[in-house]
Amino acid sequence: MKKHNARVRQTMRHYFKKPKSRSEASVRTLFRDSLHYMNIFGDQAPTMYLCGNQSLYIEHYESILEYTGARVKLKLPKMQLILEGRDICLEYFSQNDVKIRGKIGKITFEESEVQKTDEPL
Repeated sequence: MKKHNARVRQTMRHYFKKPKSRSEASVRTLFRDSLHYMNIFGDQAPTMYLCGNQSLYIEHYESILEYTGARVKLKLPKMQLILEGRDICLEYFSQNDVKIRGKIGKITFEESEVQKTDEPL
């Protein structure tokens, strides 16, 4: 009998639940969906997690262009990330992700330079 009552409650919730209004959608969901539909970065958009000004974790970066104790420059798809601060170190990096620690003072994004080909006139 308990199983039957539980199944009835589950069915009632399924058929009579109120649909969520558009205003209740989370900001994260809206941002993720907008990036997906615009297809700015292709299939793998770079994802960044900033913890205060102490650490930064980045997924889907392409390469490390510059690394000093005061500056890190990363190449992302279609842009470059420049991170400036004090005592900056690469705590962890692999082919797909990197974790940077230190006193982060400034984060800058620059558009990547487009390689121009010589075309005959």
